[in-house]
Amino acid sequence: MEPAEFWWLHVSGPARMLNEAVEASWRHRVLLIEEPPCFPDFRNLFIDRLLQEDGTLNVYDDAVPGWEDPGEWLLRASGREMDYHPLDGSPAEVLAKRNWLAGRVYVVNDVHEHTTWVNFAVEYARHGTPDNGLMVLVFRGENPLQGVRRGVAVFRLADYLTAYDMQWFAAYCASRTASGLVRDYYAQLLARIAGPDPELCAKLAEACAQGNPLDALEAWADEHSELQRLADDPKRLESIVWEAQLQIVFPLLERLRRRFIDAYREGLQQLLPKRDDYGNLLRKPEDMELRHLMHDYFNNKELLAQVGGPHGMFRSAEDLRVFGLIYKARNRIAHMKTLNHADVLELLELDAYEPTRGRD
Repeated sequence: MEPAEFWWLHVSGPARMLNEAVEASWRHRVLLIEEPPCFPDFRNLFIDRLLQEDGTLNVYDDAVPGWEDPGEWLLRASGREMDYHPLDGSPAEVLAKRNWLAGRVYVVNDVHEHTTWVNFAVEYARHGTPDNGLMVLVFRGENPLQGVRRGVAVFRLADYLTAYDMQWFAAYCASRTASGLVRDYYAQLLARIAGPDPELCAKLAEACAQGNPLDALEAWADEHSELQRLADDPKRLESIVWEAQLQIVFPLLERLRRRFIDAYREGLQQLLPKRDDYGNLLRKPEDMELRHLMHDYFNNKELLAQVGGPHGMFRSAEDLRVFGLIYKARNRIAHMKTLNHADVLELLELDAYEPTRGRD
């Protein structure tokens, strides 16, 4: 499933907006919709839902010239131009009261540039009946309609979208190119960078397959205002990356710390109890942080001289390498510094790593 379709069908906020817009189309004669991201997919799904419930509807989509007088155009398009007389009332009133648009759906784009359609629609809705035709007006920017109007329902994605929605969508996009913790890290990163823009999120997810998605930010800054803001504020970008690493990498480092403790428990226990350099009492191996493991055990000169092997106190070259990675990463993240992309990917591949076991 393409990301845009997933966005409207399986992400809670957008799916709820789509469903409520369809439901509102049977109660209201005018829908005023702020053009959302992935709008072509929204429009197609919306129309499909309408036709599923009433296959006799005639839908006029992308065929309504917003610059024309709405009354004249609708009278002509509905074939009622010769039946209309000005003494009967305004075109909006007559079209509404006589149900001359019944069985029709008109989608009018960019009404923020053609406000005559908004004024016409308000009057049409005021006089309309549930059996008459539906007008769907799409705008960008500020809502051209001030206040509540009878028969008019207004929809804006911002009223439905949550941070969780973006996390869920980012996870889906990331899963198309990655799995496991790499997917989870990309999801955190994409959701924070893209903000409420699913199209940007999907685009960045594709960049993940080519390498570091941050490399694409500068190239795409001119196309996306959010990226331009990040390009102009490197500290904010660094904070976003750090938060993503804190969410995904830091818990991994803790899991690996516990595995090293479990694997080297016998040797560690022989050092305890003791107080560290800050006066904290270490009673059992689980009380030892990475710095304790490094300085009190793995880099303990006395132990190295007595029982150190080809890899020092480590049982394998891989244990030595992995512990060095997690030790440096823990220090950087704990001091609010980010890891480079290559180091993050290397660490995330260690999720299933088990230190070498044996007797100390």
